[in-house]
Amino acid sequence: MSREDWRTGSIPELPLLRMQKFKAKKGASMAVEKELIALRADKKISRKEMAELIGTTPETYRKKELGESDWWGAEMFLIASKFNKRIDDIFLDKKSTKSGFEKAS
Repeated sequence: MSREDWRTGSIPELPLLRMQKFKAKKGASMAVEKELIALRADKKISRKEMAELIGTTPETYRKKELGESDWWGAEMFLIASKFNKRIDDIFLDKKSTKSGFEKAS
């Protein structure tokens, strides 16, 4: 499986991944939060626009962006697509090789 498979959605597990809920691991969320905020600021995109993109309220988006609420897989795909990046470019803790998120129970 190539990295491109994840981006294009041509892997069989993709629909299941999009429906999963992910929460930030302790200590990893700050890097993810800073990455999202920096991307959004760089492109001059408001929280309201991002909330509309993922189909939620600006307040709920704020909580997700600040690590107070969990992300859904589909939301991560939408955000990555908006910035023309891979999910792991945004949602991967850059200080380690592990994801900053884990599957929520």
